[in-house]
Amino acid sequence: MLSVKGRFQNGVVHPNEPIEGREGESVIIVFVEEDHTPMPAIQE
Repeated sequence: MLSVKGRFQNGVVHPNEPIEGREGESVIIVFVEEDHTPMPAIQE
């Protein structure tokens, strides 16, 4: 699993950093409160 922070804009998710080699994989989108501090991507 890979967690990446980004923005949802005009119906499209825009990750804050490039993600390679993940084309076609399923995703779970979670909306977080704006007052949280941004976190870097976490790879497990």
